Amino acid sequence: MARATIKSKIYIGFIILVMLSVFIFGVLSWFARDYIIDGAKKIQHNSSLTRQVDDLRALSQEKAIVLYQGVLEKKNIHDILLH
Repeated sequence: MARATIKSKIYIGFIILVMLSVFIFGVLSWFARDYIIDGAKKIQHNSSLTRQVDDLRALSQEKAIVLYQGVLEKKNIHDILLH
């Protein structure tokens, strides 16, 4: 058996390191997929911005126009929206 050169040992070590990294990443991703998906769903549904957008979608057309004009004119429209 011929002796391996230093260069070939470095290449073999690098290939083994890459293979182990890919394997470990795959295993961790496999076990963490449910946690990641559930966390993403919770973030999506619990964010205050999502709730605000849902509230805006529920507004009538007239209230949406008043809200838009209030933003443009920088007025307090809280009392108008309550009616």
